Amino acid sequence: MRDVGEQLVAYAEILDQAAPPVDELSAFSPTAPPRARRVPPQAIWAVVAGAVAVFVVVGGIAALSRRPTTTTIPPIDMATAITAVPLPEVSIDLLNPQAVTPTTFEWKHTFAGPGGLAVIDGTFHMLPAAYGAGVATVGYATSTDGVIWVKGSDRPVLDLASAPWAPLEFDHALPRSLVVDADGVWHLYFEIAWVDDFFEEPFFARIGHVSTRDPGGLWVFDGDPVLRPNPDVSWMAKRVASPSIVYEGGEFVMLFVGYGAEGGVVGRAMSSDGSNWTVDPEPVLWPTADWERGEIARVDLVRFDGGYAMVFAGDSTSRRGLAVSPDSLAWFTHPANPFLTTSDLPRASMFDSEFVANDAGLLGFVENGGVRTEREVVVLQVEVDLVQLLEALAV
Repeated sequence: MRDVGEQLVAYAEILDQAAPPVDELSAFSPTAPPRARRVPPQAIWAVVAGAVAVFVVVGGIAALSRRPTTTTIPPIDMATAITAVPLPEVSIDLLNPQAVTPTTFEWKHTFAGPGGLAVIDGTFHMLPAAYGAGVATVGYATSTDGVIWVKGSDRPVLDLASAPWAPLEFDHALPRSLVVDADGVWHLYFEIAWVDDFFEEPFFARIGHVSTRDPGGLWVFDGDPVLRPNPDVSWMAKRVASPSIVYEGGEFVMLFVGYGAEGGVVGRAMSSDGSNWTVDPEPVLWPTADWERGEIARVDLVRFDGGYAMVFAGDSTSRRGLAVSPDSLAWFTHPANPFLTTSDLPRASMFDSEFVANDAGLLGFVENGGVRTEREVVVLQVEVDLVQLLEALAV
């Protein structure tokens, strides 16, 4: 089929053949009436065909202009399409400024820390540290509400210096975390730190384990530390400290602080028996905020319905940050950290701490006092919706 241009040229040639010659037109007198001239049928059909061709061309162009076009819609980013979950507010309420003091027990030492803490059938159990220079005694106290505490034993239930691997002289030996397994065995994790000039190391720290079925009875130490530095792993090559453990479904999960050439980071380890641990190859949390000053020095792991919470301290232990995780591996820090500072406490400095989840958020037990003056355990309520916080941060 010829294109439209060729057809129009053909129509023009037909019209030209049908028109009268110029000399015939000049022979007409302007005053004489024009003679009737018969138009050939082919000329009429050429005009009609030309009009039809023009109509077809114009109509085709109009149709193309009305033709629907195909638009490619970019995929929807569900992270931005869904309304963002707002961050819940975080507030601090002081419940008891002197829950446990150095004089709570009959033996007197300068400092009292929360040590290890567990909630069993609604009753709070604390193995607080009552310690001083070269002293590592552990007491036992109970509470029905976590706020008011009574002695569970008049005497120390444990001396961490009795660990078979403990050095004769040490800087500190502190209980850090307490869990009770499905068989009713109590597992206490502790750290011992010391200075050894021979190795030109300013600080050594190891994590130990001791267990019992009766906190007021006989405790059995593991023969060696359950976690020690690994020279082949850069981020925990120098020392390990501050263990915090949860037990769930037959598995122990530990967060701890590992020290390498660049300061403290948070590592994770897993165990099926509480004594033999497998450490993840990479840390789960690094110091990134200015307030941390390049180091994480303390860590508390908490299990709540829907995920995990971590309370951690930077280089200055007098400030605490909050992070949440769905699986204890991927962590999301609160953008308003630090959420807890010494301005929320009665006295100047903050040291060790333990936290447990409750309906309002986190119930905290914090060692509060001076660097060289008396320290006591303060009980406070951190009001925060942990489930909402996890939903807001883990987008």
